[in-house]
Amino acid sequence: FFRTRQQRRNFNSYLIPSNLPLAFLAQSAYILTHADRTPQEGAHYDRSDCKHKAVLTAKRNRYLWFTLILPAYLIAFAWVEAWIPVDACKPTYIPLDDQIPFLEGFIVPYMLWFPMILALGLYLMRYDHEGFKRYMTYLGVAFFTVIALYLLFPNRQDLRVTHFPRDNVFTQLVALVYSQDTNTNVCPSIHVVGSMAVCFAAWNCRRLRKPWIQACIWIASALVAVSTVFVKQHSALDLILAVPFSLAVYPVVYRLIFRKM
Repeated sequence: FFRTRQQRRNFNSYLIPSNLPLAFLAQSAYILTHADRTPQEGAHYDRSDCKHKAVLTAKRNRYLWFTLILPAYLIAFAWVEAWIPVDACKPTYIPLDDQIPFLEGFIVPYMLWFPMILALGLYLMRYDHEGFKRYMTYLGVAFFTVIALYLLFPNRQDLRVTHFPRDNVFTQLVALVYSQDTNTNVCPSIHVVGSMAVCFAAWNCRRLRKPWIQACIWIASALVAVSTVFVKQHSALDLILAVPFSLAVYPVVYRLIFRKM
């Protein structure tokens, strides 16, 4: 899969930090799906008991196979990050980028992107199995399509701040993100696509239809989306193109693939 040893090292260095959220997801899935099968205090636990089947092989837990979409995407994205050389990527830029200031405080919603996606996934995993399948399918279709676009049209952004105007905890977090993430594969923005996936999944979940819950989710997703340009991780073009792309994927998943739901 790799042409040089450096590409392999880049792949490993990008993928290994992702193991923590994946491990958390797997452990949380086990705890949630076994919550009603925990032995009573003092009771003998027999590993041969047929009631304690492997999580993914139990018939009623087959929806959990959809969790594999997320680690598959992370592996694919790490491979693309290592495979495509920076020199082969064309910069994304529009004049609007020059008018957008650097605001380090937006690093907070930017870094809450993955926890937000994870939190909704765990909620749906527990309370809305069909919604969970639709949610994970949307992420899979959207994310892997974006990866295909990255391969067809390699791109990068050259907007990162080289000298921070201030020295505080937020700029330190921005520096940390810069050091761990590359400036390639940015258009359309995965952060924006993932944020809209959260909005769509929450909207289609009856338990989350309360106005105040919807307002919180949509506001949080909007903050994540705009944070990408304020911390100079994306061009405004990446955000703008991600919105119609996300809207186009919605009927494919929620109206076509799951038409009977």
